[in-house]
Amino acid sequence: MFLKLSTFTVLCSLVLMPSVAAAQDTAASERGESAPVTTPADTQTPEMTALDVIDRYIEVTGGRSNWAALTSIRGIGRIQMSALPIEGRFNVEQTCNGYRMSVDMFQLTDQAETHVAHQVTVRNGDQTWRIQKDGPAQPLPAVAHADLVRKQSFNPLLDAKTRYSSITLQGTELVEDAPCWKIGLNPVDQSAPLEVRWFDVAEGLQRKFAETPRGGGLTAEVFLSDYRQVGTVKLHYKMRIVSVGASVERSFDAMQTNVTIDDCLFEAPATP
Repeated sequence: MFLKLSTFTVLCSLVLMPSVAAAQDTAASERGESAPVTTPADTQTPEMTALDVIDRYIEVTGGRSNWAALTSIRGIGRIQMSALPIEGRFNVEQTCNGYRMSVDMFQLTDQAETHVAHQVTVRNGDQTWRIQKDGPAQPLPAVAHADLVRKQSFNPLLDAKTRYSSITLQGTELVEDAPCWKIGLNPVDQSAPLEVRWFDVAEGLQRKFAETPRGGGLTAEVFLSDYRQVGTVKLHYKMRIVSVGASVERSFDAMQTNVTIDDCLFEAPATP
């Protein structure tokens, strides 16, 4: 039996998360997923602040000047879902004002793979829409629109002082056995959820954030790994998304930065 489109839509709510997204505290410590740890003495910095952690992350992933000069990101990759005979392939194109993610999902059998769903999500400036199968472009609902517009930045931490009303260091926790600084960020947009991000104490890289849609909904914990140099910046190639016991992994096969991306990719299709 083939996967129903409604099931695919729920799964895509996890798969289609932007690479850099908002976060909300999920009380992970109460579930035993992250435990407070004591930072080793040789990595402790008594004067360490949340902004110090963010500045270090920006520096180890390319530096402020390279992030500020970024004009585009393009990538292709694969999607794998735990405990389901389903896989997918995706393309992402992103510019300063545009974002497009196209996903094709396939159901696997012993004999072959069968295409079961196609979905495209697009942002062009302040406009957003989604296309499913070969249907018409449909504007995103208000909540999804607000989230997509706010999240689509190459690196939202680059202008953290203006994007957030408060940024606090909340100690250290283990993320997959690695001590990480835990940072809480309150967006200036008061209707947006609190963001919580975890940064590796030893390497300075962001290792995790927790994702809840604006207005509520399924919470997902997102683990970032396999950072690689792509042009002038360092980007994660793998994103593992865990929500309600399900796990989805999005892995890039190739990425490029500062390449020309045609504006037509971000244009809404003409209405019949």
